[in-house]
Amino acid sequence: MILPDDPATGAVAVQVTDQLGSSNTFSANKLALSPALFTFTNRYPAAVHSNGTDIGPPNLLKGVITVPAAPGEVILIFGTGFGPTSPVIPTGHLFSKAEPIAQHVTATVGDVAADVQGFLVLSGQYQFNLTVPKLPPGDAKVVITIGGLSTQDGLYLTVGPVPATDLSQAGPKGKAKP
Repeated sequence: MILPDDPATGAVAVQVTDQLGSSNTFSANKLALSPALFTFTNRYPAAVHSNGTDIGPPNLLKGVITVPAAPGEVILIFGTGFGPTSPVIPTGHLFSKAEPIAQHVTATVGDVAADVQGFLVLSGQYQFNLTVPKLPPGDAKVVITIGGLSTQDGLYLTVGPVPATDLSQAGPKGKAKP
């Protein structure tokens, strides 16, 4: 459920309506920020290389090629709950280009600061362009922080010795070649 990007916080009335009718109205606690990363699994965030190939350890997802991130590579990682943009996109308006997040965002990978820029790309979906720091191969904890709040704990980015450009086993968008 995506709530309007307006200044209201605290208890808000929510009613779900679809082609079958409307639910009872209930109360939900709306926060100004509630950062979270989308995930492939409970351990690995939804992240892709610039060519669209999924990032993760080999065989993470059945039938999908996943390739570790490389140190120095700019990857795309996705989340929700990072608040308004600057300039503000008015509630209820469609937009056709990504807008930067209004507040300062920081990121760490393996407890090492990482360069990151965040953008609202779809209603409720944020994209982060994150530069993977120089780290040894393996899983490194990834955290994105905004307004003193951090994304969920226990997510890891797989960093590998294989350059991310070596996608010889990957077909379009990381699908296995026939």
